[in-house]
Amino acid sequence: PGLADAMAEVRAFGFKVGLHSAGCYPERLADALPQVDWLGLDIKALPDDYAALTGVASSGRNAWESLERALESAVSLEVRVTLHEALLPQPKLERLLSRLASDGVRRIALQSCRTSACLDPTLGPSWNMIEDPELRTSLSDWKGRAVLRA
Repeated sequence: PGLADAMAEVRAFGFKVGLHSAGCYPERLADALPQVDWLGLDIKALPDDYAALTGVASSGRNAWESLERALESAVSLEVRVTLHEALLPQPKLERLLSRLASDGVRRIALQSCRTSACLDPTLGPSWNMIEDPELRTSLSDWKGRAVLRA
């Protein structure tokens, strides 16, 4: 709750402020955005698919509301999507990327899922989707605007 005030203090010292967020609290994010120079926002799936991934019924609505607020602001935005074929198979990924583009997202980072850091012990290792030639071809619309992180 005190994030916006803390960022204002940092800015008062002359520093720029970057924020990484999962978008869980859109109202708090909205309060913080005037103090933010750069925002890295995790978007896990399309809104209707979120609850299956997070186990939280309102998580999709919150994350996408946070995205909407970020897009309406002047903040430099990078949307990050974590890739795992069991969580976000390629057809869902392509629909997600299409929606992000149509909503106005200009920069996206696709990152490999690190299953060693997952809370779900049943989630097995993922093959490296980043290296998949079919995925790289489907990213042609994002040329120059997409970052791939292994």
